Amino acid sequence: MKDRGAKKWSAMMLPEHKKLLEKMYEEQEYVKKPILDSDKCEEINAVLLLAINEGRRIRFKVYQENRFRFIEGIIKRYISSERKIKLVDSLDKIVFLHLDQIIDAEIV
Repeated sequence: MKDRGAKKWSAMMLPEHKKLLEKMYEEQEYVKKPILDSDKCEEINAVLLLAINEGRRIRFKVYQENRFRFIEGIIKRYISSERKIKLVDSLDKIVFLHLDQIIDAEIV
Protein backbone atom coordinates (compact mmCIF):
# COMPACT_ATOMS: atom_id res chain seq x y z
CA MET A 1 0.00 0.00 0.00
CA LYS A 2 1.37 3.42 -0.96
CA ASP A 3 1.40 6.17 1.63
CA ARG A 4 0.91 9.71 0.45
CA GLY A 5 3.07 11.13 3.23
CA ALA A 6 2.52 14.82 3.98
CA LYS A 7 -0.11 15.11 1.24
CA LYS A 8 -2.34 12.76 3.21
CA TRP A 9 -2.40 15.12 6.18
CA SER A 10 -2.34 18.45 4.34
CA ALA A 11 -6.12 18.77 4.41
CA MET A 12 -5.98 18.91 8.22
CA MET A 13 -3.16 21.51 8.40
CA LEU A 14 -3.45 25.20 8.97
CA PRO A 15 -2.53 27.39 5.97
CA GLU A 16 0.45 28.76 7.92
CA HIS A 17 1.80 25.25 8.42
CA LYS A 18 1.36 24.44 4.72
CA LYS A 19 3.38 27.54 3.80
CA LEU A 20 6.14 26.62 6.23
CA LEU A 21 6.33 23.09 4.79
CA GLU A 22 6.43 24.44 1.22
CA LYS A 23 9.23 26.83 2.19
CA MET A 24 11.15 24.03 3.88
CA TYR A 25 10.88 21.79 0.78
CA GLU A 26 11.95 24.69 -1.43
CA GLU A 27 14.99 25.44 0.74
CA GLN A 28 16.08 21.81 0.49
CA GLU A 29 16.51 22.32 -3.24
CA TYR A 30 18.82 25.34 -2.82
CA VAL A 31 22.23 25.10 -4.44
CA LYS A 32 25.44 26.76 -3.28
CA LYS A 33 27.10 29.08 -5.76
CA PRO A 34 30.18 27.40 -7.23
CA ILE A 35 33.52 29.17 -7.22
CA LEU A 36 34.93 29.40 -10.74
CA ASP A 37 38.60 28.78 -11.35
CA SER A 38 40.65 31.05 -13.62
CA ASP A 39 40.47 28.63 -16.58
CA LYS A 40 36.68 28.64 -16.51
CA CYS A 41 36.63 32.45 -16.28
CA GLU A 42 38.89 32.69 -19.32
CA GLU A 43 36.68 30.27 -21.24
CA ILE A 44 33.56 32.32 -20.42
CA ASN A 45 35.39 35.52 -21.40
CA ALA A 46 36.35 34.04 -24.80
CA VAL A 47 32.76 32.98 -25.47
CA LEU A 48 31.48 36.44 -24.46
CA LEU A 49 33.93 38.20 -26.78
CA LEU A 50 32.97 35.95 -29.69
CA ALA A 51 29.27 36.52 -29.08
CA ILE A 52 29.68 40.30 -28.80
CA ASN A 53 31.94 40.67 -31.85
CA GLU A 54 29.95 38.40 -34.16
CA GLY A 55 26.46 39.12 -32.78
CA ARG A 56 25.82 35.45 -32.15
CA ARG A 57 23.21 33.89 -29.89
CA ILE A 58 24.53 32.78 -26.51
CA ARG A 59 23.21 30.58 -23.70
CA PHE A 60 24.15 31.44 -20.13
CA LYS A 61 23.96 29.27 -17.07
CA VAL A 62 23.43 31.75 -14.25
CA TYR A 63 23.10 31.55 -10.50
CA GLN A 64 20.07 33.47 -9.22
CA GLU A 65 18.10 33.11 -6.02
CA ASN A 66 19.93 29.97 -4.86
CA ARG A 67 19.26 28.14 -8.13
CA PHE A 68 20.70 27.69 -11.59
CA ARG A 69 18.81 29.11 -14.55
CA PHE A 70 19.47 29.13 -18.27
CA ILE A 71 19.08 32.37 -20.21
CA GLU A 72 19.50 32.56 -23.95
CA GLY A 73 19.79 35.64 -26.11
CA ILE A 74 21.92 38.07 -28.08
CA ILE A 75 24.26 40.44 -26.26
CA LYS A 76 23.50 44.06 -27.11
CA ARG A 77 25.87 45.86 -24.78
CA TYR A 78 28.45 45.43 -22.04
CA ILE A 79 28.29 48.02 -19.26
CA SER A 80 31.82 47.97 -17.84
CA SER A 81 31.21 50.39 -14.97
CA GLU A 82 28.52 48.09 -13.53
CA ARG A 83 30.00 44.81 -14.85
CA LYS A 84 26.68 43.97 -16.48
CA ILE A 85 25.62 42.55 -19.82
CA LYS A 86 22.50 43.72 -21.58
CA LEU A 87 20.95 41.05 -23.77
CA VAL A 88 17.72 40.46 -25.64
CA ASP A 89 16.19 37.05 -25.04
CA SER A 90 14.11 34.94 -27.43
CA LEU A 91 10.92 36.78 -26.40
CA ASP A 92 12.51 40.18 -27.22
CA LYS A 93 12.72 40.95 -23.52
CA ILE A 94 15.71 42.93 -22.26
CA VAL A 95 17.67 41.13 -19.53
CA PHE A 96 20.58 42.48 -17.49
CA LEU A 97 23.08 39.95 -16.14
CA HIS A 98 25.81 40.75 -13.68
CA LEU A 99 29.09 39.03 -14.52
CA ASP A 100 29.21 37.46 -11.05
CA GLN A 101 26.00 35.56 -11.81
CA ILE A 102 27.41 33.77 -14.86
CA ILE A 103 28.47 30.19 -14.22
CA ASP A 104 28.84 29.04 -17.83
CA ALA A 105 28.34 30.35 -21.37
CA GLU A 106 28.15 28.76 -24.80
CA ILE A 107 27.43 29.87 -28.34
CA VAL A 108 24.16 28.44 -29.64
